[in-house]
Amino acid sequence: MSSTSPLRRGIVGDLFWVIPEPIMIVKGRTIEAWNPAAERVLGLSESQVMSETFDLARIFGPRLADLLALLDSKGQRVIECDTVTPLMLDVTVQAMNAPHEEHSIVLMRDVTPEHRHLKSLLRLNEIARMVLGSTPLDVVLQRIVNEAKDLSGAAFSALLILKEGSQTETERFVYNAPRELFPDRLPRAVGLLAVPIETRTAVRLDDIRDHPAALGIPGVHPPIGPLLAVPIVIEDQVLGEIAVANQPGEKNFDQVDQSLLVELGLHAAEAIRISAARQARADIDQARQVLVDVVRHDLATPVAVARGCVDQLQRSESDLAPEERGEVFLALDRSISAIERLSSNLRSDARLENPSLYRDFAEISVPALLDEIHSDLVDYAEQKEVELKVRTEGDAPERFSGSVLLVRQAIENLVTNAIKHSPPSCAAVVTCRREGDAVRFDVRDEGEGISPPEQEGLFDRFTTLRGLPPMSGLGIGLSIVRRVAESHGGTVGVSSQRGHGSTFWISFPITPEP
Repeated sequence: MSSTSPLRRGIVGDLFWVIPEPIMIVKGRTIEAWNPAAERVLGLSESQVMSETFDLARIFGPRLADLLALLDSKGQRVIECDTVTPLMLDVTVQAMNAPHEEHSIVLMRDVTPEHRHLKSLLRLNEIARMVLGSTPLDVVLQRIVNEAKDLSGAAFSALLILKEGSQTETERFVYNAPRELFPDRLPRAVGLLAVPIETRTAVRLDDIRDHPAALGIPGVHPPIGPLLAVPIVIEDQVLGEIAVANQPGEKNFDQVDQSLLVELGLHAAEAIRISAARQARADIDQARQVLVDVVRHDLATPVAVARGCVDQLQRSESDLAPEERGEVFLALDRSISAIERLSSNLRSDARLENPSLYRDFAEISVPALLDEIHSDLVDYAEQKEVELKVRTEGDAPERFSGSVLLVRQAIENLVTNAIKHSPPSCAAVVTCRREGDAVRFDVRDEGEGISPPEQEGLFDRFTTLRGLPPMSGLGIGLSIVRRVAESHGGTVGVSSQRGHGSTFWISFPITPEP
């Protein structure tokens, strides 16, 4: 056949000669065209194939009947052939209407295990480079899903990532299948889809309809027969799963497919881990910048006040009346106290990032702790004209275990806030009591209270209430309270409404878990 044949250029097109998969064009029982990929994979040159003595039996031998059946019915089947080296070919036959004559396109994919392993290795290396590079997570996961479908010869492939703390709810779903096959909401890992997650092992079935847990596939999805699903695991945590499927009667999945999917699952787990680490680093960088900006801002006011007080004393030391000097020193003292509180919170905030925190746990005396807090803050309360009350209820424990410095810092933050937000002539009350196996400290103020919308995120870093006066804090005090409680296995909370004051609480296990 000449290179100017109408079939060669007019019907087949240039793509036929460069596509990486072996293809031949058959008319009846005669090969009409043979692409370079077929020559490379099957070891037969185009001139050999196009000779008058060559026939299809030279390729498919005893399995020729299988091919002829496919040529008549059009479809897909894995056929063994005995060419230069034995091969397993996944053969797909489709009709091609050429002018005045009937031709068939025969697409052949080499699915010999050795070839599939090599092909998979090359693809996995490409994915590994994406994982270790700067490719976004969504792009990497989509590539993994696409490769799972292509390398296993599946009709459908999908990957789901579970929500943190859940074994059924998903937060991410990636697939290679028509969009209309899936509902608008994210699928849940239930029924058969839950088995890999619950058992932490692969599930490989020739027909899911024989399995008692054959549920969890979206209702609009075409019928599924063969299914292969493996969990995505990091250390001892199951993150989700990756699955491939075919319709009933189509190709079953084998051990090679399972090994491939396990490797792809490992790549997905590594991509998720690296993405999480990058996000954590970005969050730390952002938090550090926010912290620097907020500290710079919050230090500006007390430092400016202190400097103004010093300047006023230097300029007018002999002219100031005693009461005026008292007001100047009081403003100076408040500014220094604000700087000290800021410095103390920053030290505690940094300390909570240190894993060695748990090494300094010791027994804490509740009466001694409350006496120290009252002694430290009573002067501040008097400046605010607020009465500071500290008391224990009858069942309050005498001792509990924790970090003395951090526990004290957390409770003092709550008491300082209560004093700050209480009107003059009112009281800030600290109450200690037992709550099950924990000791609980309630701090009550008689301030304006906090509305429910304002309570959201109140214990997050850099959160402050709107309308607070200068030197009111940089918004890490309540964050420290929450993180101290969590580091001890305790809890925090607030009960408040506008016009009725607020009660903040923090609890600690009397004997924390190791």
